[in-house]
Amino acid sequence: RSCRPAARVEGTMSSTLLEQARQALEYSEAYEKAIGEQLSSKPKTTKQQVWQQHHIANLMTCIKKQSGTALEVVKDGDGSFKEELETMKGANAFGSFYESLKQTREYYMRFPNIKPQQALSLEADMECTTVFSGEEVFGKYLDLHALHERSCNMKQFGPTEYLDYLAAFSDFSKVPSGAKMGAAYAEYLKDLLDYLESFFQRAQPLVDFASISSERSTAFQEAWEKGTVPGWSAGSAGTEAASTSNTAAKRPVDMSSMHSAQDLEALGLQRLKEGLEALGMKCGGSLSDRAERLFSVKGVAQKDIPKNLLAKAAKKRKRDAAETGGDNGRAVAEREFGVGFMVEQLLDVVEATKRHVEKRQTQLVEERAAELEEEEFGTMADQIAGEDGTGGLDDEEDEDEEDDGPLYNPLNLPLGWDGKPIPFWLYKLHGLGVEYKCEICGNQSYWGRRAFDRHFQEWRHAHGMRCLGIPNTKHFHDITLIEDAINLYEKLKDTIRIEQFDAAQEEEFEDSEGHVLNRKTYEDLARQGLL
Repeated sequence: RSCRPAARVEGTMSSTLLEQARQALEYSEAYEKAIGEQLSSKPKTTKQQVWQQHHIANLMTCIKKQSGTALEVVKDGDGSFKEELETMKGANAFGSFYESLKQTREYYMRFPNIKPQQALSLEADMECTTVFSGEEVFGKYLDLHALHERSCNMKQFGPTEYLDYLAAFSDFSKVPSGAKMGAAYAEYLKDLLDYLESFFQRAQPLVDFASISSERSTAFQEAWEKGTVPGWSAGSAGTEAASTSNTAAKRPVDMSSMHSAQDLEALGLQRLKEGLEALGMKCGGSLSDRAERLFSVKGVAQKDIPKNLLAKAAKKRKRDAAETGGDNGRAVAEREFGVGFMVEQLLDVVEATKRHVEKRQTQLVEERAAELEEEEFGTMADQIAGEDGTGGLDDEEDEDEEDDGPLYNPLNLPLGWDGKPIPFWLYKLHGLGVEYKCEICGNQSYWGRRAFDRHFQEWRHAHGMRCLGIPNTKHFHDITLIEDAINLYEKLKDTIRIEQFDAAQEEEFEDSEGHVLNRKTYEDLARQGLL
C-alpha cells in the first residue's frame, strides 16, 4: 500500500481514534521509507556523512513519537477505542457510518474556507540544526583550544604546547591531591566533560548515549568502592585524608559521656586541643573557653559546624568542598573518570586530531582553506560527477582516500601537506636530519636549519633571554650558549659606552680670543675669572 501521507484538514474537528492510529502508522511507514532512501545513498564528504546520521536520528525520533501515539490508542486506557469499534459492528454499522458522514458534511458546510494542509513534511522533520566549529571539521577532530588556554593559566597544569596538551589532557595522575579540591579545577573538569559529551552526541547521533552514560556511572561506582579510580587510589578514605590533612590523625573526644562543659575541663588543655583539631575547630583560649567551644557542638555533624568556630584551613576546605560538590572530592573524581571514559570512546578522533595538528604545522593558509573546502564540498571530481549525475570515483579509489590507518614511516620522516611522509631526498635537502641544540631554550632540539633560524623569534627563546636579563635583538642571532650570550652582551655594553656622546669632553666652547676649549675646561676657567 502507498506510504504517501493523507491530507489533514486544519480546524477544530477531531478525527476518530481509529483514524489517529491509522495516520500514526502511515507516518511511521513514510519515515521508514525515508530512512531507507538515506541509507541507500553513499555520502562522499565528512559533512554529508554526519548530516546523513543526523537525518536518520531525527527520523527515528519521529517514528518513536508516532509509534507512541498508536500504542496509546491501542492500549485504550479509558475504553473509548473499544466503544468506537463496537459502533462499526452489527446491524447499526451502516447507520453509524452515515451519521458520521452527515456530521462531516455539516461541518464543512459551516466552514467552507478551510484549506487542507499536508501533515507530514519530511524535510522539516529531517532538518539538522547541529553546529560544528571550523576546527572540528564536522565532527572529524576535537576543538580543545579554549580549554587548552584555560589549563595553561591553572597552577595544576602550567603552560604547554597544544600538541602536548592533546597527548595528556585526560591524564590527571600528575595533579597533586591537594590541588584537586579547588573550585576552578572542578569547573574546568565540568566544562571539559560537557564538551566531550556534546561532541560525542553531535558527531555520533545514532549511538545511544544514555546507555554509555549509564555504563560510565556503573563503572565509576565499582571503581570508587574498590579504590581503583586513577589518582584516587585510596578511595573515599584516601580522599578524606587528603582533604583534612593533619586533622585526620587527631583523636576526637567521646561526647556521649559528657553532660556539661565542666566535665570536659577534666580532660585538660592538651586533650581538648587535640579534640578541637580533630573537628577542624579553633583550639586557642583558656581551659574553660576550649571546653565550652567543644561542648557547643555536641550532637552536631562535622559538616554542620558553624563557620565562626572553624579554623581558617577548615573553613577553606569546607568552602571548596561545597563548590566542588562535597562528598570528599567524589564529584571531582567522577568528572576525572568521566573524561577518561569519554576519551576511550573517542580514541580514534583524539588520535586523528593529533595527526591533524601536526600536519597543520607544515601547511600554508591557502592549503588549510582548500582542505576545509574539500571536507565540506568534496573533491573537484566529486563535484563534477554530482553535477553530471554520474557516479563518483571507483570504490577502490574511495577506499584508498578514506583509509585513515597508520602510515608506514620507519624513518620517522615529517608529514607533508597531504598527511604522508615527505620524500627522503627532500628530507636531506632541507637538512632535517641535522640537530641544533639551544642551551638558552633549555637544551631544546631543533631539526633543520629553517626551524633553528625561526626559533630565535619564538616565545621559548625570548623567554630564555628575558630570564638572563638580555634583550632579544638581532645581535644575538645564532647565539645558543648562555656564556656566549652574556659575554657578547657585556662587550656590546662596553662598545655602546665608548661610542656614547660625552658632553663634558666632546662639547666645544670658544672664548673671546678664539681659543677652542671643551666644556669642562671652559667652565673651570670661567669660574676662576681667567677668561
